[in-house]
Amino acid sequence: MGVFKKGEKWYIDYYVRGRRKREKIGPSRAQARVVLQKRKVQIAESRFLDIEKEHRIPFDKMATDYLDTYSKPHKRSSWRDEISIRHLSHHFGNKPLQEITPHDVEKYQQKRVKEVSRSTVNREMRA
Repeated sequence: MGVFKKGEKWYIDYYVRGRRKREKIGPSRAQARVVLQKRKVQIAESRFLDIEKEHRIPFDKMATDYLDTYSKPHKRSSWRDEISIRHLSHHFGNKPLQEITPHDVEKYQQKRVKEVSRSTVNREMRA
């Protein structure tokens, strides 16, 4: 986070939820510092305008939406997606998508490869 000058104007540079933001403030460095402090407070209090409320979509809902809006209308192999998603849903259930980590996926793959072939697990991951 910082204040910098480009040409005759002062800018502020900061991060919101991992994304870089830059704003042109004007001809005054002091004003840029004040605005930067305001942005820091807004970000800390989750009142910043660019921050949306985080939508916590559960895996089951996303899977159902995928099947209904993409797989069934566009793929002849939608039956395979349904089977794959059924197995994935047993493991991930109602867990929000934001909370599913690569470690969780790896754990699922290791567990599942003991039950079926590696190619079947790859098909499930593709779904």
